[in-house]
Amino acid sequence: MGKTVKKHFEWVVTRLKDNSWNKWDVSKFISEKSQYMHCNYRLQHSHSIHDFCYELNKILDKHLYPNDFMFKLLIKEFGKVNLQYALQLNQIAIDHNLDTPYTYFSILGLILRKPIPDTNLAMELYNQAKERNKLSAFVFARTCEILSKSSYPDGQLVVRLFNEAEDLNMADCYIFSSTLLAVSRTSEPQTEVIIDLLTKAEYYGWDNDINCCCALNGIARSNKPDLPYMMRILEKLQSREEDCSLAYISIIDALVKQKQLKEAETLFTTAVNDGSLKFPTARKRGGQWIVNLHGYSYGTAYIGLSKLLTEFPSHRLSIICGQNSHLKLYKNNAESVVRLAVIRALSEKERAYTPRKGNIGIFDIEPLKARVQYSIQPKKTYPKRFFVKIDSTKSVKQTESETCKLSGLIQQL
Repeated sequence: MGKTVKKHFEWVVTRLKDNSWNKWDVSKFISEKSQYMHCNYRLQHSHSIHDFCYELNKILDKHLYPNDFMFKLLIKEFGKVNLQYALQLNQIAIDHNLDTPYTYFSILGLILRKPIPDTNLAMELYNQAKERNKLSAFVFARTCEILSKSSYPDGQLVVRLFNEAEDLNMADCYIFSSTLLAVSRTSEPQTEVIIDLLTKAEYYGWDNDINCCCALNGIARSNKPDLPYMMRILEKLQSREEDCSLAYISIIDALVKQKQLKEAETLFTTAVNDGSLKFPTARKRGGQWIVNLHGYSYGTAYIGLSKLLTEFPSHRLSIICGQNSHLKLYKNNAESVVRLAVIRALSEKERAYTPRKGNIGIFDIEPLKARVQYSIQPKKTYPKRFFVKIDSTKSVKQTESETCKLSGLIQQL
């Protein structure tokens, strides 16, 4: 498959770089509009690379050079196989002045699909689009998404991109959401920056169209969470009758982080009563009680397990932590936040636990043993006992007579 695609790509590049196209008249894009529309439709509905190249060959044989829409399809199809193919095709489009914001958006989308996106390449494409005056809101937002997905997101760089978009009057709900997501995912989110972005979104009228939960997530992970502001956002979400589960989780995490445990427990109970969150339950399986905390955050796992341990003091429990990557309130990335919350709750309740062999995400908890107080009592005295040893060599009559003599002596004593 790879060799076949490589041959098709080399053939496409060879034909597109032919010198005969240097004198191509761009006005044909308009004069042959109906023909281009038909060719665009045929290319868009091709089922494979082979069919795609076959249709492209027919277009080139008609002495029609691919337009910007066709280049977008070329970049999308060949970029799925190899990102370098998309970059080479984009360079050909630049040479013929056929690059558009959609071509850059397509390449950035291919970069975003990688497990660890190349942020340097994304910034190169962004700067290239900026120099050629091909920027759009989609390019801004997609670049911010790539930066937020990187291993160490740069919050200052994301804010700089947002300011450039704001200067060009391109700040919309898509850009606000992408910027908030990127800033919230940084290693040390800044509460002031997040609140400033939310204030600007409210000023522009985009506050009802963006997702505030990622912003609350970032505020909860910051060094100084603004709890009153987080509660105002929660009340705003409740007034709009939106899903408040993620907002509850972020605020509970922030309260636990600030050691305001009573307030966190009260809010957790309110969220459970509203149906926004679920209280962790213990299910009996094979004679053992199992508590599954997979998917819980640090605060909800800690509060929920602390209340559950008081209800099951004399039961043997198995707690499934899972290795989820929710809010990382601690810098130790090797530990999941739920596992840290479980260890904290068990230590405070003085419950003995042992990690299961072969699976560090499961804890086996022993029940609390009742303390029995023993009183000191005087020793009891028992009467002396006599044992008769019967000799098997003697007859039965001799044995009976000796037994009678012994009983008489005992009575005398």
